[in-house]
Amino acid sequence: MNLKEKGYRLNVGIIVANSNGKLLYCRRKNSNNWQFPQGGIDKNEDTFAAALRELYEEVGIEKNKIKLIKESSKWYKYDLPKKYQRNSLLWGDFIGQKQKWFLFKLIEETEIDLNNDRNPEFDEFNWVD
Repeated sequence: MNLKEKGYRLNVGIIVANSNGKLLYCRRKNSNNWQFPQGGIDKNEDTFAAALRELYEEVGIEKNKIKLIKESSKWYKYDLPKKYQRNSLLWGDFIGQKQKWFLFKLIEETEIDLNNDRNPEFDEFNWVD
């Protein structure tokens, strides 16, 4: 699969397990949609660096509090439903995302903070089985 592909935003998805084996799940602000933290990869940014940055920005977990368990060996591509596809000068035309996934385990308990970004994406979190 071609890494840069017209119409697809490069993105990292992040799964975090705590010491009890539960996974961090977050609710998108102003909605009832729950998801794992994820976010776009900045220009010239390494995928692992993007995962660490997004993890801190979205949920306040610092890199010294986690260890990498596994990184997906391939990229996963999906198309967004038409009503969510963006067509703007900022994003360009984009119809979906290509994601690289990371699984981290907390090595030190930490407080989740959903307000590290100027415009937080999440308003609630939970640890789920």
